[in-house]
Amino acid sequence: MVTDASKGAGEHGPPWSLLGIAPTGDKAAIEAAYAERRAQLNAEDARISAFADQLSNQMGRERYGFSTIEGYVRGQAVRSRSVAGFDELVALGELKRVWMTAAMREPARVCQNVMVGDFNSIPLLLTQEEAESERRYLRQLLDAGVLSHLGGREGEEFRFDVPGWAVERTIRDSGLSDAQVVAALRDPDHEMRCRVEYALLGAVLEQPGRVSEDLLRGL
Repeated sequence: MVTDASKGAGEHGPPWSLLGIAPTGDKAAIEAAYAERRAQLNAEDARISAFADQLSNQMGRERYGFSTIEGYVRGQAVRSRSVAGFDELVALGELKRVWMTAAMREPARVCQNVMVGDFNSIPLLLTQEEAESERRYLRQLLDAGVLSHLGGREGEEFRFDVPGWAVERTIRDSGLSDAQVVAALRDPDHEMRCRVEYALLGAVLEQPGRVSEDLLRGL
């Protein structure tokens, strides 16, 4: 008796459907698709393992006061900008929005540190909701294999152009004048830079598909 491999697995479909393999009676196709998916999972495991090794090494250094585990992981997220794809850059933008939201409750220096990727000089205190959001976006970066990237620097700068519509939205949401927003965008040390960058980040994340990857990378 010949069995149809696409049937008999219950309402949730055949077991391999959990791996994203479409139901089919072609055994060779199933085996080939399974082998491909297995290779993908092995690659994901390798990326997670690499990051776990980095964390283990960092834990050994943390007692010397060079960096906290939280600071190291956040710094790794910032470093990943140079290799992140579009979806990961959006996740990074959301991460920065979480960090800046928390930082703006603190003295101005905390927000300045976040903008340059310094998470060790002054602790960044998150609410429970913010911490959950942070974990979700960090997991996305980990699954994408970019969180273990060791190149780049926390304060690395990227050049980008801000489209007119985003500038207009930033002016509106920041509550500042045109001149103040333009001045803050041109000067990283401007007293209103944090406020303006936060507003710009919100404008871009509302419509990330309208901006370049260069802009997402540079935020």
